[in-house]
Amino acid sequence: HRVQIPVAYGLLRLDSKRFIAKCHGLGLKVDYWVINDPLEAKRLFELGADGIMSDVPGIIRASQGKW
Repeated sequence: HRVQIPVAYGLLRLDSKRFIAKCHGLGLKVDYWVINDPLEAKRLFELGADGIMSDVPGIIRASQGKW
């Protein structure tokens, strides 16, 4: 029910609005890992990501109020 993926696999980018929309169209939620930069997390959420996995989740959560 979910894909848990990096933003890229080799040269293949997995962090596009089109890719996320395709996954959503298939009934899949999209979670990215490992995202430790709050600005990168913000960018992914703006593209439509459903979740972020991080080594520093407190920093990501604290930054959400600033977006």
